[in-house]
Amino acid sequence: MGILENTPDIVIQTIYFLLYDLYDIFQIFTDMEDCGHSGASRSRTYIIVVLRSAMRQIYDPIQLHNEISSYIKTSYRTTPSDYLTASELEIRLEAAEVARVRGVEFRSNALDLTYLLNDRELHLGCS
Repeated sequence: MGILENTPDIVIQTIYFLLYDLYDIFQIFTDMEDCGHSGASRSRTYIIVVLRSAMRQIYDPIQLHNEISSYIKTSYRTTPSDYLTASELEIRLEAAEVARVRGVEFRSNALDLTYLLNDRELHLGCS
């Protein structure tokens, strides 16, 4: 058995052409959200190659992945703030710099910094 990790735009036809006569090939598409990390994005694909004569399939790997990721998505979810570790001073200094670069007036007493987000960041749910 072999597992190939790659980006979703991999051209899998060559792998099928070379291996399909002896191997079962399964392609699973996944993102960080499937593992509970909603605060990050990294789309990947996993290509599982299994020698037909060496193993007996008892469950569809794609269906298994979908069932596990569905459970994880409903049970666990991180946000961008889960990945940030900075002191209050560091956060305020960075906020002041972002405000300066974006031409926005820095609000030194504001606890909510969403006013610094641009339209794209607001659309992505970074707030």
